[in-house]
Amino acid sequence: MRRKLVIAAVAGGLAAVLAAGPAASQAWDFEETFDTPAPDPWFLDGAEVEDGRLWVLDGDHAYLVVEMTDFAADIHLSRVEPGPALIVYRWRGPDGGVAIGLGDQLDVWVEVSGEPLGQHTAPFPVPVGEEFILSIRVDGAAHTISIDDRDLVTLDLPDLHGGQLGFITEPGGGLAIHSVRASFDTAEPVATTVAPTTTRPSAAGDLAWVRTGGPLGGLGYDIRMRPDDPDVMLVSDG
Repeated sequence: MRRKLVIAAVAGGLAAVLAAGPAASQAWDFEETFDTPAPDPWFLDGAEVEDGRLWVLDGDHAYLVVEMTDFAADIHLSRVEPGPALIVYRWRGPDGGVAIGLGDQLDVWVEVSGEPLGQHTAPFPVPVGEEFILSIRVDGAAHTISIDDRDLVTLDLPDLHGGQLGFITEPGGGLAIHSVRASFDTAEPVATTVAPTTTRPSAAGDLAWVRTGGPLGGLGYDIRMRPDDPDVMLVSDG
């Protein structure tokens, strides 16, 4: 029932999305339009397929269970609830990966082995109820994240491992995924499925304080930033 209500809300405010530009000329190895309730090779935890969409709502999450390194992906989706919602890629559970946060701005942060490597922000709001195409292009160390053919974030990540593509929401957040198209570097073992992971990017409430001994002696302060809200930082002098 909750998905029926969200469908009505989205139908009242859809934006036109044109499949033009680079996406039209891309050769795709994989395309999912969510025509069946149990799509393969997806791992769904709470998420459901209904009315030709993958609904990831209120703490649900879903992963494409394929190991990817170099790849291109176009994801046709919309935010359907205003709370935290993430797209993760090259994600490998506690080993981390790249997370894209959608909201009043686009936030991208990187975690490796639970340690944050950096956060990047683009002043590009993603309104609730509007459809858009999120594009991810990874070629070696070069990562480019775009919305509707507009490049928003570019990253240089030479040491990042491969991993899965996934969608994660927290309570109050919601995504409707209309389709996923991807092409893989066939020179990499990307067709090997791996065990699905339920690990989410770190949130401030999940972190434990680490005693550093204070600012003397070169140890400095312990500073942590909330991944879903870069304006909130936690600072301790030990």
